[in-house]
Amino acid sequence: MICESDPLSSSLAPQFNRPDADVILRSSDGIRFHVHRLVLVMASPFFEDMFHLPVPHNENQSDRPIIDVSEDRATLDILLRVIYPVADLLVTTVDQARPVLEAALKYDMIAVKQFAMRMLETFLPAEPLRVYAIAARHGLVHLAKAAAMEAVRQNTVPGVYVPEFENLPAGCYHRLLQYQLRSTDLTTFDFCRPESNATPAGPSGEVDFTERDAPSPFDALDADVVMVAIDNMRFHVYGKVIALASPVWRDLIQKESLENSLDDDARAERTPIVIQMSEHSDILWMLLQLVYPSGTAAPNDPSILPSLYDAAEKYQIERASHFCLREWATFAALDPLSSYLHASSRGLKEQAIHSARSLLSRTYHDLVKIYVGTLEAVPTGPYYRLLQFHIKCSQAAIVFLGGQKYRELEASSSFDVVKCSDSCSYSYNKQTPKWYSPYVNRARYILEIRPSVPAFRLETFELVVKEMKCLSCMMRIKEVLAFCSAFEDAVDKVISEVSTDILFN
Repeated sequence: MICESDPLSSSLAPQFNRPDADVILRSSDGIRFHVHRLVLVMASPFFEDMFHLPVPHNENQSDRPIIDVSEDRATLDILLRVIYPVADLLVTTVDQARPVLEAALKYDMIAVKQFAMRMLETFLPAEPLRVYAIAARHGLVHLAKAAAMEAVRQNTVPGVYVPEFENLPAGCYHRLLQYQLRSTDLTTFDFCRPESNATPAGPSGEVDFTERDAPSPFDALDADVVMVAIDNMRFHVYGKVIALASPVWRDLIQKESLENSLDDDARAERTPIVIQMSEHSDILWMLLQLVYPSGTAAPNDPSILPSLYDAAEKYQIERASHFCLREWATFAALDPLSSYLHASSRGLKEQAIHSARSLLSRTYHDLVKIYVGTLEAVPTGPYYRLLQFHIKCSQAAIVFLGGQKYRELEASSSFDVVKCSDSCSYSYNKQTPKWYSPYVNRARYILEIRPSVPAFRLETFELVVKEMKCLSCMMRIKEVLAFCSAFEDAVDKVISEVSTDILFN
């Protein structure tokens, strides 16, 4: 009944070792479950379709085909127990329930899906954020709403990280933050999908799939290669030129050339090699512009840089990759949040840090409210870490204003003994100037919500000028500006010392 070569099967439930089983499911960790086709077919349309295909057979038991699955022993055991007529199971952790749900969705097992959802509901009081991340990722609207309500009620949304964030679209986390901020009726929220009027990620507008030729210089009649973009624009190019730029394209050309050489008609007519590409014509146009000696690359829309970079890396076109990295600052200036999300998800640390620092000029609440389509295309992890970086920078600035370094700066910036006018009644040697306290207080307020020197420089300077009402104060403008400059440099240094490792860990 149990093969000697499979001793671990002896620890499985008896129903998974029955001699009348007619198929074997082998888990990712090598455990064999001897089960029945009929049970699998009745529980899963996925397996029903699978059994119409040929499957490999067990070398030792030729009458029982083996099907390898990606689930481990524990997950497969729970999944099969649900569809077999056995006693109810006890799932005690989210880590058990999550893979069972994912397997149920994969194999289209309705009963197992419902079971896993019931189990996840039991973890709402203890781990609402984990349940939310799982539910929102898989489009389980009602469970996501219940988890969101519980997480907000417990005030566990801000600053709490769960491992499931790494697989949750950032857009789902953004909507959770919006619900927490607004505290409005849940009927207005669909946590699993963006609002219908939200801006989608990527280029906008309808795609033209009409077969057409690209404009000059990619319309050469004597070209020996035709690259067909995914939207059916045909680029007539010279194989030797693009082969020099990309080893991947060189291999594609060689492969197609070999196939054409075996085709008598193609060899006789000397027809160009046709290569079907997976990129849109906008991306392929830019790539070829960078490859051709006469080409000049200047994207009209910097938002295509991430897709262009992906294509450059895919085809190993170093010139195009370097171009994207050089131009990334233009993209960051246009849309710093999308720039950060794309850079972070691609491991472009320099570009991600630059974009993250530029977002410090926004308040935390403004940053949380910003929606970009890119949020639906990247995981929550980078987005969560960006928000935490903003908080850390604010905290660093406030700590500085109440710490020893600031007191040292204050002491080193003493003013000469000068008696202010009677109307001002301030003496620089005995009291701080009239403008000083309002300046520092305003700086503290701004830095707490926007930890960026440029964000408070103009506003605080205007405040200083407004408060310097007497002639004696006005005559000290150089000393005032010197102090303000030293203050700004000190704050900027403190903020710049906040570790950017938080953006990547």
